[in-house]
Amino acid sequence: MSVLRTLKDHSVAREPLGLKSSPVFHMFALEFCRMWGVPPDISHLEFYDDHVQEGHQYEYRVTAVNAAGSGKPSDTSAAISAKPMKEKPKLYLDGLYGKKIKVRAGEPINIQIPLSGAPIPTVDWTRNSSKLPESNRISRQNVRVEETRNPLENPLTRGIVRHDSLMRIYGVDPAGDRTRFVLVEGEQANSSANAAPVQMRMDTVSDSATLRIEATTRNDSGKYTITAKNDYGKDSADIEVTVVDKPGSPKGPLSYSNVSQDSVTLSWNPPQDDGGGDITGYVIEMAEFGQDNWRTVPGYCPKPNFTVKSLHEGKRYVFRVRAENIYGLSEPLEGKPVAAKCPFDPPDAPSQPEVTSYSPTNCNLRWNPPTETGGKPITGYYVEKRERGGEWIKVNNYPTPNTSFNVQDLREGSRYEFRVIAVNEAGPGKPSKPTDSITAEYQRSKCTFLVFNLCLRYKYLCLTNKFTYSYTFTNMLHRVIFVQNRKPDAPEPPKADRITKDSVTLSWRPPRHDGGAKIKGYIIQKKKKGDSDWSDVNSSPVPVNVYKVPDLKEGEEYQFRILAVNDVGPSEPSRPSNNILIEEQANKPCMDLGAMRDITVRAGEDFSIHVPYVAFPKPVLTWFNNDTLLDDKDPRVFQQLTDDAASIVVKNSKRSDGGQYRLQLRNNAGFDTATVNVRVLDRPGPPENLRADEFSGDALTLFWNPPKDNGGADITNYVVEKKEPRSPTWSKVSSYITTPFCRIRNLVIGREYDFRVMAENQYGTSEPATLAEPVRARHPFDPPGAPGAPRGIDSSEDSITIAWTKPRHDGGSPITGYVVEKRLISEDKWTKASHVHILDLVYKVPGLIENHEYEFRVAAINAAGQGPWSSSSDSIFCRPPPSAPKITSDLSIRDMTVIAGEEFTITVPFTGNPQPKPSWTINGEDVYPGDRIKFETSNTATVFINKCARRTDLGTYTIHLVNSEGSDTASCKVLVVDKPLPPQGPLDVSDITPETCSLSWRAPLDDGGSPITNYVVEKLDPSSGLWVKVSSFVRSTHYDVIGLEPNRKYSFRIRAENQYGVSDPLELDEPITAKFAFTVPDPPGQPRISDWDTTDITLTWDRPRSDGGARIQGYKIEYRDVSEAEWRVANDYLVKDTTHNVHSLLQGREYEFRVRAKNAAGFSKPSPPSSKLKLKSKSNVPSPPGTPKVIKVGRSYVDLQWEPPVSDGGSRITGYIVEKRESGAGTWVKCNEYNVLDCSYTVLNLVEQADYEFRIFAVNAVGKSEPSSCTTPVKICEIEGGEKPEFVRPLSNVGAPLGAPVVLECEASGKPKPTARWLKNGRELTLGGRFYTEQKNGVFKLTISEVMGIDDGDYVCEASNSLGYVTTSARVRIGAPPRIDRMPGDLYLPEGDNTKIKIYYSGDQPMEVTLSKDGKKIDESTHIKYTVFDEYLIIFIKEITKTDAGVYTLSVKNDSGSVSASFTVYITGLPGPPIGPLDVSDISKNTCTLNWKPPKYDGGLRITHYVVERRDITSTHWIIVSSFCKETVFTVQGLTEGQEYLFRIMAVNDNGMGPPLEGTNPIKAKAPFDPPSPPGTPKVTEVGGDFVNLQWDKPESDGGTKIQGYWIDKREAGSETWQRVNVAICMPTQINISNLIEGRQYEFRVFAQNVAGISEPSTASTSVKIKDPQAAKPPEIVKPLRNVNAIQNHNAEFQCTITGYKGARELTQGTKYQMLKEGDIYSLVVNDIYGEDADEYVCRAANKAGVKSTRAELVIMTAPRLSIPPRFHDTAFFDKGENVVVKIPFTGFPKPKISWMKDGETIESGGHYTVERKVQYYKHALSSV
Repeated sequence: MSVLRTLKDHSVAREPLGLKSSPVFHMFALEFCRMWGVPPDISHLEFYDDHVQEGHQYEYRVTAVNAAGSGKPSDTSAAISAKPMKEKPKLYLDGLYGKKIKVRAGEPINIQIPLSGAPIPTVDWTRNSSKLPESNRISRQNVRVEETRNPLENPLTRGIVRHDSLMRIYGVDPAGDRTRFVLVEGEQANSSANAAPVQMRMDTVSDSATLRIEATTRNDSGKYTITAKNDYGKDSADIEVTVVDKPGSPKGPLSYSNVSQDSVTLSWNPPQDDGGGDITGYVIEMAEFGQDNWRTVPGYCPKPNFTVKSLHEGKRYVFRVRAENIYGLSEPLEGKPVAAKCPFDPPDAPSQPEVTSYSPTNCNLRWNPPTETGGKPITGYYVEKRERGGEWIKVNNYPTPNTSFNVQDLREGSRYEFRVIAVNEAGPGKPSKPTDSITAEYQRSKCTFLVFNLCLRYKYLCLTNKFTYSYTFTNMLHRVIFVQNRKPDAPEPPKADRITKDSVTLSWRPPRHDGGAKIKGYIIQKKKKGDSDWSDVNSSPVPVNVYKVPDLKEGEEYQFRILAVNDVGPSEPSRPSNNILIEEQANKPCMDLGAMRDITVRAGEDFSIHVPYVAFPKPVLTWFNNDTLLDDKDPRVFQQLTDDAASIVVKNSKRSDGGQYRLQLRNNAGFDTATVNVRVLDRPGPPENLRADEFSGDALTLFWNPPKDNGGADITNYVVEKKEPRSPTWSKVSSYITTPFCRIRNLVIGREYDFRVMAENQYGTSEPATLAEPVRARHPFDPPGAPGAPRGIDSSEDSITIAWTKPRHDGGSPITGYVVEKRLISEDKWTKASHVHILDLVYKVPGLIENHEYEFRVAAINAAGQGPWSSSSDSIFCRPPPSAPKITSDLSIRDMTVIAGEEFTITVPFTGNPQPKPSWTINGEDVYPGDRIKFETSNTATVFINKCARRTDLGTYTIHLVNSEGSDTASCKVLVVDKPLPPQGPLDVSDITPETCSLSWRAPLDDGGSPITNYVVEKLDPSSGLWVKVSSFVRSTHYDVIGLEPNRKYSFRIRAENQYGVSDPLELDEPITAKFAFTVPDPPGQPRISDWDTTDITLTWDRPRSDGGARIQGYKIEYRDVSEAEWRVANDYLVKDTTHNVHSLLQGREYEFRVRAKNAAGFSKPSPPSSKLKLKSKSNVPSPPGTPKVIKVGRSYVDLQWEPPVSDGGSRITGYIVEKRESGAGTWVKCNEYNVLDCSYTVLNLVEQADYEFRIFAVNAVGKSEPSSCTTPVKICEIEGGEKPEFVRPLSNVGAPLGAPVVLECEASGKPKPTARWLKNGRELTLGGRFYTEQKNGVFKLTISEVMGIDDGDYVCEASNSLGYVTTSARVRIGAPPRIDRMPGDLYLPEGDNTKIKIYYSGDQPMEVTLSKDGKKIDESTHIKYTVFDEYLIIFIKEITKTDAGVYTLSVKNDSGSVSASFTVYITGLPGPPIGPLDVSDISKNTCTLNWKPPKYDGGLRITHYVVERRDITSTHWIIVSSFCKETVFTVQGLTEGQEYLFRIMAVNDNGMGPPLEGTNPIKAKAPFDPPSPPGTPKVTEVGGDFVNLQWDKPESDGGTKIQGYWIDKREAGSETWQRVNVAICMPTQINISNLIEGRQYEFRVFAQNVAGISEPSTASTSVKIKDPQAAKPPEIVKPLRNVNAIQNHNAEFQCTITGYKGARELTQGTKYQMLKEGDIYSLVVNDIYGEDADEYVCRAANKAGVKSTRAELVIMTAPRLSIPPRFHDTAFFDKGENVVVKIPFTGFPKPKISWMKDGETIESGGHYTVERKVQYYKHALSSV
């Protein structure tokens, strides 16, 4: 089914033919829309649907109906829009109309314009009215290929799909295979397969037209026109497209208009293509010819001409120029090589001088000027003479302007030659040929005969004998000369100039007389030593007086002589030379440069230069690269010199190896030099100045500058990469960018990005250039908001200073400046207050009228333009303000350091009116002038003078300036340095031992203004009474003195020292004695025997009366048998208490005892001995018996058994008493009536099943003992086989260290199994916590975890059963293991110092203390000692050395354990000097910056700071600038301008200050830059009624720093006084100067300013008259004068203006000059012109508005006139073969033509004729006549 047509509200559909249908009915049901609606049945093949809505889309399908019913529906039609099918094309340009499209070159253009029209319009594009060609870059339509498989089951159904200008048609071939169709607008569809033709109707609808241009170029700019047309009309639109790019290269040629010795002026034409942007300037680059080291010429070049300066005379240079706009630099325009030399050449050689006459003392010469003058007139001539074979000597010191000269002071008889040198502005030219030699003598006499009537010239030669006579006849008046010719005189003896191993070069002087005929040559003769005959060396005469004699025999001696030959014959031989030995002599080097070529290599490759040479002796080789001497330090460079060649090899070349290589070979005879250029190619350097600009939402443009170094090859492309700041990887944006910018798209707005750019050439890719910080993708900006209303902050008689606040919004772009306008209160018109943008928020408005009120308003400017105006200010009066004092110098940078006793001054410049009164304060206290302190005040400055500085003068100096209008104040710091005060006391002495003591003191109250470098410790020698230095460099306020003599008295004193001296001493009040500070204790009291036994006794004693000043550490007990003399020690360790049991004594022996007390000083004297005691038993009640054990239990009895008492009390045991009690009863009942003698007993009559306890008493003669321990309760019952408990394994004594676990274990047997009970010190243990028990198979365990001191005691285990109990006990002793309580950490000990180290420990005595270093035990010596005390150890090290460094280990051991700990000792010293060089940079008038590196050796400690000192070179004192500088850079302030200083730096660590690093050269405190050179002459660009606009060029030199701005002066014409125009500095190179007086003449000059100061003034501008632009206009010359050619003695007429001038002389009306006027035509007639009337004539037109003039020349035409030289007035004769030059001077204008004729035939250049026409003469040359 197909759709025939559609309208807005209906459509017509048609049924396709070829349906298979029944012959019955042709009835169709047509369904439509997506919700298939069924209209009434139709019987034809078309359908008219009038129920559609405009703009809606519909689909249709058809169902055929016959008698059988409805068939299947057809395929659906394509979607059909209800719209007109006949419509005029319409272009919708809402997004483009009236706008221009601007893109960068290389970016695409994509223009999409919506359109409508039916049928589909045809679209045409044109550019600048020319049809737009199709190319790979330009496309106007989309071509698309679609593919489907069997899209139509019914060949009569097809789909039509519209997409812009594309139609897709689906067709099916008979085989059902897939077919592809392509339809391009305006063309027929073609199948891509061999499908059967399908009849179809194509209806295309397009709603847009697209033009896309890829990779735009500048040629794509222009006016693009789109035209859409169909059968019903057309529509068109214009679009302006601008493609911007870097400019084209400047237009050549690059010409050199002015060349001098050190400068070249370049000129060129602007580029034809400015790239779409204004040319902002030009970049000039230069390189030496033959090298590729292009470098940018400094300076700013805004115009197409530039003068390059500072060139080297004689060198050849190549220049190239690039144009620059905002989009980049163009390709260069390169010029030809040019040499820096004078623009003119020296003149050519004059003609050969002619000797006109001579005498014995002088000679007259004349000559002709040179034919070529070198472009400048000849200024004179130098005349030179020489004796034959001698040197040329200049005759005249100043050039003679004449072509003749009289040579004086000749020596009679000598032969002379003369030559002439012409001179012009370029210098002397080439010398002329020398004259023939003459002898200084009287000229030969001549016989003259008068012969008349002879018309021919004859020459007759008459030969007689050896003489030749000649006579000559000439016409008219003749002169006949007879001359007698003869052989020449003998030459002078030859001299040897050069001798080799087989030749000699001879030279000689010509003979004094040539015999009257020209010398033809010379014959050289030789004779070997010993030979008698001379032999000729040359067969024919040599014409010169130098000759090399070859083929001589080395080692032989020869003589030589010379014969001169003329026409007559050879002369007599000369006198022979001296004997000449043939051997090699010195020969200066001579290099063979034939094979030398410039070299080009890749970086990393090797290259070599090989130069053959000849020299003797062997020369010395020197290589230079770019005038830098090459040495052997670079391991890549190898130089070699052989006997016949010099070479250099460079390995692994770098870019820096390129340039000019110069080889110099030198020996005693001279030197030779050769050069060769080397190019090293490499990858480029990184691009520069990467920046982002042109933000537009999701896009921005990156700009960069090309690399300074292109690696020797052109940059082929750039690679751009991006990443987000947190991302670690870079993604490539583009890898082939050929321009120095790139448009980046598809960014996320608001997100930051990093970018980098690499340059690439054929040799590789550079390092990347990165942005300084990430950039954020953002939208473009808007103009800024309005600033705050201006307010007045200052005023003067002609200016007002206003200030304002920034706008609240900057529009998204930084504020670039502000515009200020002003108006008088009485006026409505606003005028500009400044013609330049103001960068600050404050502006001083100049040029105002005094006592008038003004209003001001301000607008801000950013890159988007100017924002709205602010509110106007309040009215402000222009009048001078009160002038309060103002200090004009920053005193804070003038802090100073002064040495005590010296004079210093402080100068404070100020402004203020009336003159303020100064007052000074120091640290807030008023200062009054006196003899030592004075004030001096002038109108501009006040000076504080201190004639003699004191330490008390240091502090902050504050000046207060006060007048009636206000005050000002400023401060600076003054440091007065001196030697320090004495250290502060008291001088404490501690830790005194017999050999050591420790001193401590406090730092001085005043260090003298300089850090304390050290302390000096001295001791008073007790033997000599003299003070002896102990140490002269103590760094801290503590010192350990070692090496004292025991028990001698010592006194000490301390001095502090800084760099300015040593203080007075701090002395010890009382001397000390070298001994312990404590003594041994007094003897203890006499020991008393409180108890004894057969083998031991118990002693008690009293403490000593005095402990000696130290704690009593313990006691030592001694005893002896009274029968012996020796006392023995009873205890191995010190006893802490005053009681002790002495064991293991022998019974029956008599003993006495004594005690010694011990403290840190040692043992005391022994106590008095105790009373003597004979050891024997002592009678007493016995000790308790052992605990009774139940042996057997019966029905009513118990068998008991026990152990006897340990002690019988000194009396025999007489029996035992047994007692019982029932459990729970409180009364014990005696069981036996009499004493039981044995240790067993059967208790009877017990109650069965009752529980009983039993105990035993022992009885002796003294009485009854204490009862034994009672048994456990025993149940009375009959037990068969029962056994009482018995310990198989009793408890054992245990000792344990504190905190360790303890296990008590025992084992008992019995039946029934016994149970255990544990007791400590008689009390039952409470189990739990740290105590727990175990019981298994009769084994009992008590475990104590982490024992404590309170756990010490006796422990008992009681095992019991029903038959009884048994106990076992043990002693648990809790020992205190050693513990190190205080151990030092790592120690840094200064080398050379003494030190004391104290280590604290604790634990049970006795202890074994061991000290080791690096694993080896330390043996005490005089260098290291240590003392062991009970609680600590002291180590003394004297004069520490580096070997004392190491790991020290302390080991402490006692019975309870051991412990060890270590500490490390590092030996430190003073730091070394900082590493130089000490760089001084950023030098200004008052400041400079110092840089250095940390010292290589830090002394083993961290460098804490640096001390910076300076010294005036006129002073010997170093002054501290900074005593605590933390960094390795420091800015020194307070320098005096013009003064020279030296600096030094010292590093400081905790040990002190090290040696200094000193600067090598003094620096002068001055500005680092020079003032700029004067600006260009100011030019007046605009003149008004009361103003001028002035412009000028920047200075040629900026002095090395940025130009800050300009100052402009004015003066009236005729006045000597200049007045300053601008109150504030002017930043641009133009200014509008207002408030000028109309009608007056003004001149202007400009000063440039940088940080170094103000330049010299520029040349004053031309005088300009201030006048109203509406005033009268100056005259205008409509037709200027023209040059007039006139014939001499005729009249000449000029036509033009009013007043005429000839040259500089005013003409007046008269017979010579007639001035005529006819209307606007003015005429000047010059009558009867002649030679001097030829000149320049000026015609000047003048009115009150000005003067105009025009100029022209009067040229007089004359007939040709020849001036024939006298020689050619008659026949001229020349020798055959001689070159003849005929010069004929001429006059005439215009320049006449000339022709030469010979025998009636015209002669032209060719063959041996040369015809030339010069400026003033004609030249005819004949060669070899």
